[in-house]
Parts: sequence; C-alpha cells; structure tokens
Amino acid sequence: MTEKEARKHLLKNQVAAFDVVEEYNKSIEAWVAGGHISTDRLADVLASISSFLVAFSRRPDHFPPPFIRLPLDVAELEYVCS
Repeated sequence: MTEKEARKHLLKNQVAAFDVVEEYNKSIEAWVAGGHISTDRLADVLASISSFLVAFSRRPDHFPPPFIRLPLDVAELEYVCS
C-alpha cells in the first residue's frame, strides 16, 4: 500500500478525503483538452485558482478538512522561492 493509499484509507469517513492537487490537475487538463485555450487565458485562470486556494488556506476562522496530500514545508518553499 502506498503512502497516498494509506492516507486515503485513514481518512475514508472524513470530509474532503481527496487530493486537492490531483483534482486541480485533472480539472485543468480536461478544460484545456476540451477546447482551444490561449496560454494567456490559461495563465489567468491558473493564477485565479491559485489565489483562491492561498486565500482559502489563510482564513483565520477556517480549519481545513484533512487532505490526502501532506502539507508543504514552508521553510522549503521559502528556500525554493528565494
């Protein structure tokens, strides 16, 4: 059993027991495959979705449900983005 499968099994009866990144990727790929999307439009949509996810995760009154994908290490992100 992979780590992802183990986490999925562990979170089976809880809300949002899915991989938000996997669903994001599948949705974008299906949208792009379905039509002629310009790279500018794609970039705009990706930026909007990303901004929403960041704002959603930073709400002080919000306790996000568990997700299958483990959270990112903030220190590692700061290193990569610097």
